[in-house]
Amino acid sequence: GNGYRSLFLSDNSAPYLFLKLNTRIGRFHYTNLWSSMINDQDPAYQNLLRKKKYSVMHHLSINVTDRLNIGFFEAEVFSRDSTGGGFDFNYFNPVIFYRFVESYLGSSDNALLGLDFKWLPPVKNTSLYGQVMIDEFLSRDLFNGKKSWTRKYAFQLGSKMVDALNIPNLDLQLEYNVVYPYTYSHRDGGRNYMHYKQPLAHPLEANFHELLGIARYQLNERLTLYGTMMFVNKGTDIYGRNYGGDLTLDYDTRYSDTGVKVGQGLQQKTNLFDIRLSYMLRQNLFIDYRMMNRRLVSWNSDLPKTGLFSFGVRYNMPYRQQIF
Repeated sequence: GNGYRSLFLSDNSAPYLFLKLNTRIGRFHYTNLWSSMINDQDPAYQNLLRKKKYSVMHHLSINVTDRLNIGFFEAEVFSRDSTGGGFDFNYFNPVIFYRFVESYLGSSDNALLGLDFKWLPPVKNTSLYGQVMIDEFLSRDLFNGKKSWTRKYAFQLGSKMVDALNIPNLDLQLEYNVVYPYTYSHRDGGRNYMHYKQPLAHPLEANFHELLGIARYQLNERLTLYGTMMFVNKGTDIYGRNYGGDLTLDYDTRYSDTGVKVGQGLQQKTNLFDIRLSYMLRQNLFIDYRMMNRRLVSWNSDLPKTGLFSFGVRYNMPYRQQIF
């Protein structure tokens, strides 16, 4: 995707084995991704080899015009037998929709569909982008007003400005993300949207609203200032009830079938401010100084407040910023 976050597939989780194929024909860009992952959620296997799970993904990107790009995404996460091993070779089909393969097999694997776009409006140096992820779609539950738990969706909308406010080298970005409760989850760890107990998409998992503001300003050829603000309202579990924000939990243990809304459960607000100053000593050699303040707000007054200062040197590698 084009955002700071991705609701399809991010670099949040641990590394895993994969095979990736890219095909470009004219205005079309088609990506196939087959992956082998770890299902590390069964206590009975903690002293043995970790169980495996697998995922297969497609993404088709189309340049509709010189200003508009749209993409279609699909993913399937599965694990075949009691030991968690066994890749299903039916999913090696590089073209067909996985939902049809799943129906053919009579399986209950975790299928997800997505849509993304990027548009360059007639405003100088500005772009709009977004993503929609659908983990479940039942039209009878969508329009009956009961707020069913099957409304397992995620949405992203954002905008970028280059040389914002007519100031050279000032780039601004504003992004909003919302993930409904129980999205990405499944009945067992072999089919949820996680690898090694880490979410494959957004690091905050599900059941939250998030607003991000990002600024980058290059003061001169060597000195660059980065600033990030994050405001999150997330619903967490309380009293042993599953409110839909923890992907490791079986969605059959959900608290309610109806009346489900984003932020349900124990509401926890996160306010984060991060500033980094980066100086390039020579090509690909940087000195970084960072200040970060993170505050959790809830009825529990014992929640931690974090202040972090760091100084580092890096050579020939990108800076990995952890914001969550």
